[in-house]
Amino acid sequence: MKRLLTLMFTCFFSLVNFSQVKWEFAKNKDKVSIPFTLVNNLIVVKANLNNTELNLIVDTGSGLNILFSFPEKDSITFKNTSKIRITGPGIKEPMDAYISKTNKLQLKNLSTQNLDVILLLQEDFQLSTSVGIPIHGILGADFFKENIVEIQYDQKKINVFKKETKRVTAIKNEYKQLPIKIKVDKPYLPIEISLDVTQKQSLELLVDTGLSDGMWIVENKFNFIGITTIADYLGTGLGGDIYGKRARFNSLTIADFILEKPIISFPDSIAFANKNLLIERNGSLGGGILNRFSVLFDYKDEKMYLKANSKISNPFYYNMSGINIHHAGYDVVEEKIRIEGSVQVVNLNENIFIDSAHRFNYVLKPGFEISHIRLNSIADQLGLKVGDKLVSVNNKLASAYTMNQLTELFETAFDQEITIEIDRKGLKKIVKFILKEEI
Repeated sequence: MKRLLTLMFTCFFSLVNFSQVKWEFAKNKDKVSIPFTLVNNLIVVKANLNNTELNLIVDTGSGLNILFSFPEKDSITFKNTSKIRITGPGIKEPMDAYISKTNKLQLKNLSTQNLDVILLLQEDFQLSTSVGIPIHGILGADFFKENIVEIQYDQKKINVFKKETKRVTAIKNEYKQLPIKIKVDKPYLPIEISLDVTQKQSLELLVDTGLSDGMWIVENKFNFIGITTIADYLGTGLGGDIYGKRARFNSLTIADFILEKPIISFPDSIAFANKNLLIERNGSLGGGILNRFSVLFDYKDEKMYLKANSKISNPFYYNMSGINIHHAGYDVVEEKIRIEGSVQVVNLNENIFIDSAHRFNYVLKPGFEISHIRLNSIADQLGLKVGDKLVSVNNKLASAYTMNQLTELFETAFDQEITIEIDRKGLKKIVKFILKEEI
């Protein structure tokens, strides 16, 4: 499970008259299948908004659709805009934003002509650098309200059904049915969870596909005295970084499903400047647990259905290194390719140099930089600092890794030695450490 980034997009808006969205299926179709990419337990789909290609996070935890990044080489036209104020986790003061109406959105063979979109223009909110791929916004409750939506995490596919059919009924019969409450267009799961053998708690959890972690529980809603915790960076929200605690429990029971040794996070209450956020929920059920299931949402019938997939028994991981990274700048990487012949070519425009035996291709690849260090972690003890640039990891250029690969390494390489070379303002330093679990 990847926890490099935790997202929590829950926004509250001043009174706005939002449009009723009508979805149109391709002719003679009552089902559309939409592929997605799973990044840090987040569902990312390719969408076309007003004739511009975007990557959007499918987020049950957001009541609305939000756009916070725009393609560098393209432009989007928005009409019918007006100014609003928003707040949410990590936001100390309400933020200015804009709402645009009657936008056109296309998802494969599913489309709408009247989507409301919230536009955020804050340049300091750069989600893409932390995720590793361009992320332009989120697709919220409008996607779920009028349709029956099945998310197959193992197949990386979303099935959208226009209405209840025999096929939908057959799918539901294979799943475990759970009642949900739809409040402000978001699904809440009233459920009794069991942590260890002795602790049982009735909670109402926001089902949040826009949360990377498996579960968040508000600190004052659960007694975890005597349980070993670590203070950690939990992720980012619209208002900035969110911190809290993590703890590992012996087991977690949700309905009939038992998850062994889960890690649960407890965000600091200071992250919830708006106290209504604390009142309305006990916590959130996120992608780190949901991705162990196929999940079907039927908002109209206020039901949620779960079916375990092959990941149900996978271990729960967290970042043992204490290092969080993001993309920062670019590295010039020399790629050397063996060729035949004896030609010599120098092409400065394409940055390609060829001698008699090899072809050298110089490419720009995103560099990695440390964005957070967990206090008292092994990385902290060895003197690594925020802003240090990763040069190599385990004797392999950092630029040769993807964000997901580095995240997986820091989470799963238990008892293994990690060698990292960093560049700190031009000075190189090599550190070695063995990954150990603290919880």
